[in-house]
Amino acid sequence: MAAELPVPGHPCAARALCARGRHRLAMPFDERDRIVHPMRRRADGSGFDVISWDEAFAQIAERLLGIVDGHGPRALGMTLGVPSFDRYWAYRFMHALGSPNVYGADGACEVSRLTGWEHSLGYSPASDLAHTDCIMYLGRSIVDSSTMGAVDALNDARRRGAKIIVVDPRRSGSAALADRWLRVRPGCDLALLLGIAHVLIADGLYDHEFVTRYTTGFDELAQAARAWTPEWAESMCDVPAAEIVATARDLAVAAPAAVVDAGFHGGIGIAYANSTQTARAICLVDVLLGCIGHAGGALNPPIPLALDDLDPARFATPPVPRGPKLGSERYPLVDPVRGLCTTIGQSILAGDLRGLIVYASNPGAGYGNAQAWLSILQQLDLLVTIDILWSETARASDFVLPDVTYLEADRGVGTVTGANDARVFYRNAVLPVQHDDTRPGREIFAGLAQACGVGEYFQFTSDDLAAAQVA
Repeated sequence: MAAELPVPGHPCAARALCARGRHRLAMPFDERDRIVHPMRRRADGSGFDVISWDEAFAQIAERLLGIVDGHGPRALGMTLGVPSFDRYWAYRFMHALGSPNVYGADGACEVSRLTGWEHSLGYSPASDLAHTDCIMYLGRSIVDSSTMGAVDALNDARRRGAKIIVVDPRRSGSAALADRWLRVRPGCDLALLLGIAHVLIADGLYDHEFVTRYTTGFDELAQAARAWTPEWAESMCDVPAAEIVATARDLAVAAPAAVVDAGFHGGIGIAYANSTQTARAICLVDVLLGCIGHAGGALNPPIPLALDDLDPARFATPPVPRGPKLGSERYPLVDPVRGLCTTIGQSILAGDLRGLIVYASNPGAGYGNAQAWLSILQQLDLLVTIDILWSETARASDFVLPDVTYLEADRGVGTVTGANDARVFYRNAVLPVQHDDTRPGREIFAGLAQACGVGEYFQFTSDDLAAAQVA
């Protein structure tokens, strides 16, 4: 099947699709969990009834505007998932209603990690796997959850003789093929990193020239690091002290073509209260290794391509709300553009957030502590889910609106960053829409906008947007 082949030249392409990609090819034809009509929860809460799109738009708009009238636009929010391709329309809709409360996918899975890197280095670097002599992954398994290209690169590194170190409580697919598997106590990666830093400093294995030239505060660090002995680290993280010493020396011998990977979702992304400090500690070890910006180390990522926007002289554009997102006051170090999705629950409990639109996301299972989330979501005045399949959050919603899969609609212009470049692509539909009563997100938000009386901000086509973006 042509649809199963990777796109030639795409930076993430390889010889085949990963298991997740192959599975998603079946999603349009799902007969069990696919949402195929707009649905409204019955007044007695016993289930859902099918309604028309006109009814859905009118009834949701009435309740959205009621919240705005009673509590102001900041009482509305939206949370987006990774598959929310039509997020341009989503942001535009919320801005048209006057709400700044749009929380992106990063805010659900890795905002803590990104915050740690941005406040330590200014950006999150990319591991130069193609040229490294030693790489350490924390809570990340390339073999089990990445692109096939990344898996190929990991195998190529092993064949070259690069040493692979995996830190994970589980014996993941990557741990099974690693030269060293450090079975850390969950959430205690920070102690392991501090123990490695102690060895690098105490044994004089760090890059003296790099540290002297590019850093400040080393004397204070060295003083603090005296307490982070391998024995102390072992008592905290369960990794034997001898393994901590051996790991530090492996990294030092290979440096600067050695790197502790910057991390990803899950393991250190946002899972623990100390996830930000864990990211800062990774940066600390990489700086001691002198691998920042060095071949085989932690490279500066390519500058992402910035797409242009619609011309406001031709198309009415809603102003970006000036007020801060709900929750940003509690966590001032977090990038306010992303926002922190976990603050949604706090805002609901405080009575500040009354209406929530969930687009291609599932707080009721994907944000951690699912039972607490489902209980909190029940306290909203209005919960609307826009998705493809019935999720836990969809089943708890007042209204459920059926999206189309990524194979059934043009998804427009996007960018992708590879190891050495960034590119623009246009994603075309490869299948006709399988269910007549499903609609792409852009049409859903345009319909809601029209019903809410702000339709003037959606008088453009997807072709208009694509032309502006690539101009």
